Amino acid sequence: MAPLSIDPLSEEILLNIFHQSLGNTRLSDAVSYRAEHDDWIEKLNDLEQRQLLKQEDGSYRVSFAVLTLLKDNDVVIALNRCERVFNILRGHYKNPDTRSQGKRLKDLSEDLLISYEQIRQTMRYFMDAAPLWVGGSSNNFDDPESAYVKPSEAIITFKTFEDLVAKVQNWFRPNPFQLAQIAELLAPLSEHDTPSPQQTGTDLHPGSIVTSYLYAMNSDEVVRIVGRVGLIVDWALTKEQSYSEKTRRRAYIPRIEGAVKALDECDHMLVARNITREIIEASPETMEPLNVALGKIGWQIVDGELTTHDLNIREAFFPSGSEHTAYVQIRSILGMAQHSLDIVDPFLDGSIFTMLKALSGGALRVRLLTASPPNDFKLEASKFQKEARDISLDIRVNRDFHDRFIVLDEARCFHVGASIKDAGKRACMISQLEDGAIVAALISFTKEKWEQATPL
Repeated sequence: MAPLSIDPLSEEILLNIFHQSLGNTRLSDAVSYRAEHDDWIEKLNDLEQRQLLKQEDGSYRVSFAVLTLLKDNDVVIALNRCERVFNILRGHYKNPDTRSQGKRLKDLSEDLLISYEQIRQTMRYFMDAAPLWVGGSSNNFDDPESAYVKPSEAIITFKTFEDLVAKVQNWFRPNPFQLAQIAELLAPLSEHDTPSPQQTGTDLHPGSIVTSYLYAMNSDEVVRIVGRVGLIVDWALTKEQSYSEKTRRRAYIPRIEGAVKALDECDHMLVARNITREIIEASPETMEPLNVALGKIGWQIVDGELTTHDLNIREAFFPSGSEHTAYVQIRSILGMAQHSLDIVDPFLDGSIFTMLKALSGGALRVRLLTASPPNDFKLEASKFQKEARDISLDIRVNRDFHDRFIVLDEARCFHVGASIKDAGKRACMISQLEDGAIVAALISFTKEKWEQATPL
């Protein structure tokens, strides 16, 4: 596999943005930067698409992967700080006295003998690799007294910082997702709210990992679980095949694999989710190692449900009758917001407050843009606001849109193929928008419609 690399112009752009970010809390304003460097717009779009360049609160910064590529003294200092954080947090997890606790960023800054702002900048980069090592964290790192990170078991699977860097470089390898493909993806969702079979795939399917844990269970448990998820398998064994636990499993596995391969992509994902639930119910101690294995390809188990976590996984499909799974996925997306959360959905109802109430952490600005709110929506919002004091809530009405979108920190956008309150009742998809031009256009559209909307 070819090593991750960047061309000279990309290196120039990324170094320029990195140096502008030194000592600046708000980084480089993306809109202004693009206007000032209009000759670079195509390259900026490409770098955003490859996730080498990121937007946070409308500002540019380079990704953690970029630190491993650029040859510059200041970059080396930033990368060395990330390595020192890795070593401290790895030791934190290895220590049984601290393993179950979070590590305050304030304490990290004291351990590294750097300022709190410098540790915030360091964590801004290192959190790009969060699925590879994070077990939990505060929603934002603004408050030195409450900001924390908690490493997961996954961090000790990397013996050295170089091992983690190699994984990240592979993770951020170029993987173009063109504008035409996104338009083709979104069009049928907008018109029919039903995805075609061709739109359900991902190269990072969790099914093989889930079934590998299934096959480690005893043969009777395998038969029980496979039967409960609806797979049709011939369990009849010859005398030789039924001789021992080992021979029974050896006979069952190819039959199960054959049944799975006969499924279409939608049913394959449904079976993977159902097997995950059954495995955890039968063997709760399996959840942690299974979660570690899934985390390496961008998936995770939340409240017993298999859901995506990795930014490189672009779509998640939810078949009819998967309301809880879709709910958990959407709640997980909302929980990634650090500072601001914009939800555009014509048919929001009171269930959105249940999702928002589950969010924890520091101050969060939430804006809801809807078209037909229930009669008591404003009253429920006011009662919600009295309890959720960390959330600054604003609601407006505008009927000039149809699709559903979630915008995190004015930087990351998700398209939801059904109204949030109905997700999973019928087949739908949730897709992250990755093309820089589309993301910028959607954020601009959302702001425009917000300004035109009527306060509730």
